Amino acid sequence: MSWKISRFKELFEQSPEINVKLLREFTFETGCPDENTHYRSLTWKILLGYLPSNKNEWNLKLTSQRKAYESFVMDFIINETDYQNGDHPLSSAATSQWNSYFRDKEVLSQIVKDVRRLHPDMSFFQQKVLKKFNSNGNNCDVIGRTVASNATSIEIVQNTFGAIKAKQGRSRSFNEYDHCDETSEPLSVDEEYNWQVVARILFIFAKLNPCQGYIQGMNEIIGPIFYVFAKDSAMEWSTYCEADTFWCFTSLMSEIRDMYNSQLDADLSSGVVSMMNRLTNLLSRIDRELYDHIYVTLGIKPHFHAFRWLTLLLSQEFPLPETLRIWDFLLADDQRFRFLLEISCAMIILLKEDLLQGDYSSNIKLLQNFPERIDLENVIIKAKLVREKNEPK
Repeated sequence: MSWKISRFKELFEQSPEINVKLLREFTFETGCPDENTHYRSLTWKILLGYLPSNKNEWNLKLTSQRKAYESFVMDFIINETDYQNGDHPLSSAATSQWNSYFRDKEVLSQIVKDVRRLHPDMSFFQQKVLKKFNSNGNNCDVIGRTVASNATSIEIVQNTFGAIKAKQGRSRSFNEYDHCDETSEPLSVDEEYNWQVVARILFIFAKLNPCQGYIQGMNEIIGPIFYVFAKDSAMEWSTYCEADTFWCFTSLMSEIRDMYNSQLDADLSSGVVSMMNRLTNLLSRIDRELYDHIYVTLGIKPHFHAFRWLTLLLSQEFPLPETLRIWDFLLADDQRFRFLLEISCAMIILLKEDLLQGDYSSNIKLLQNFPERIDLENVIIKAKLVREKNEPK
């Protein structure tokens, strides 16, 4: 057992009351152990406010939240797709359920396109969900319907928690009007892919947050969370990865919501424009020469690279395993997302030699494609040095 695992084991098992301050400090110092997936899963749940510090409260909290998510699935996916007598697909009535249904299909179509592209370098999201059973022999996972793999209908995320049986025998449903590619290989009734689970979570989030809805990029935020929870080595936790992911994703989105609100872009005190300004100001204080060359002499706009870095929490700049390690530090930061600016600044500084020699187009290309030759540990070390240099004297 490594010293890091021993330390996390002590933090989680020494007392019913977890010292969150120590957990945060140790995680920010070292990151979570990669060889024990359970501790990263628990740590993220605590740092995102999903699990209370007192372990005696976990069972009640988890039972309540998981049941609530189950009810969302029933309300927004199962029950809303029932065909109502007298309601026609071509009805223009404002109260027609079909109007809502067709709007949902548009949202779901975009979600499906995005989640199918999640981390194409890894097979995880294209793998079938590993079904797990509880002590009573009941399937603990959500269950997919027979769908075409490239369908865009509500059916592609329609699961049950037992609701399929309840729907059997009903005369008609919205699904009768959906088009599926008959050449696609269908899944059996007890199979679905990991990307479908992610799509379902995003769809429910969009339904519960109609003012914000689904925005491209959210798929990149939810991907690491679902991966960590689904890969939890403790079955009693990985079994409920879908519900737990929903709540932790919701918590994280509540913190970065302003970066997805285009109406705040004109307000330089909030939103992603504010974050980009803070990043360039940080670079100007740490390395004025590099700042002047990139943003003054060459006139490169930070939007060309920093927008993606900040809104997606660097999830597209590194392979998924490295993204998980970066997020250990981002979530453990006691000044949440200050470290996001510091690590972004470090990435630019580590490219200084090439950037000072490069022209406008080559530098944009370099910033948009952070080179794999630079070791992540060097990025993290440099980011912590940036923090030290920027601390008030």
